[in-house]
Amino acid sequence: MENCAKYQEALYLEVYGELNPADYPDWEKHLRSCEHCRKERESLHQFLQTVKQTIPTPLLSSEQIKRQVRLIQEKLQEEKDLSWQEKWRRVLFPKFAPAVATVCVVLIIISWLGWKEFKKFEVNSPSFPTTLEKQIDRNDLEVIKHLEFLKEMDEVEKLVRLLDKPGNSLPSPYPEGREGKYGGNDG
Repeated sequence: MENCAKYQEALYLEVYGELNPADYPDWEKHLRSCEHCRKERESLHQFLQTVKQTIPTPLLSSEQIKRQVRLIQEKLQEEKDLSWQEKWRRVLFPKFAPAVATVCVVLIIISWLGWKEFKKFEVNSPSFPTTLEKQIDRNDLEVIKHLEFLKEMDEVEKLVRLLDKPGNSLPSPYPEGREGKYGGNDG
């Protein structure tokens, strides 16, 4: 029975007369060994015979046949004359239009909800201090505000230490013998 699953397509194709001739020997071999498929095949053949006998095929007059052939040829010519963009539009638009519309609606809903949340956050955020501000006390805020000044002071302190070392002296900015503006050494 498990082996029959792969032959199910062959069964239907053979009953409708559309089985590939290259696949026919393998199908016949399977039929000889599988009673279930043989019964199924016979049942389908009987069913098709019953349908053919019960429902008569409509007969078309030669004029009706000519008209149908002409209509088909006109449709084929119309499709042949279409540009490649129009052909793709006819193929893709009906398939993807519902999906594109759904995506657009979802994006609009998400944007609308996101904008409401953003506005809510925007209104509430200035009135409430952030958690970082809550963690920093007032003295620390003063230090942070004057951080640049403290960095400059650190550089000045390093320079003073360098100049205070013995043997380090800078040349006087005044010519020899002249003292600074207030008398005495300015250093």
